[in-house]
Amino acid sequence: MISRHTVALTELTTRRLWRMASDRERLRHIVDALSDDEARELLAVVRQRSGEQAPKRRPSWVGALHEGPDFAKQAKETIRAELSGGQ
Repeated sequence: MISRHTVALTELTTRRLWRMASDRERLRHIVDALSDDEARELLAVVRQRSGEQAPKRRPSWVGALHEGPDFAKQAKETIRAELSGGQ
């Protein structure tokens, strides 16, 4: 059984470490705790504030793992097409 003293000491140590963490470390911790949907929403807000444009479309090879048994053949063809500019 864990004593109350141990729990209190652990909480105190955690708070001290949190205060010592850099802003970037804190931000990483917060972002890691987000769901995928929340992360997508946050990314949209950050992109809007920074002026960065979201990608127009996903590359066609995204999601290729769900394509089926001919994955290797399809992947080679898809990557070849992407690298050649779709020609």
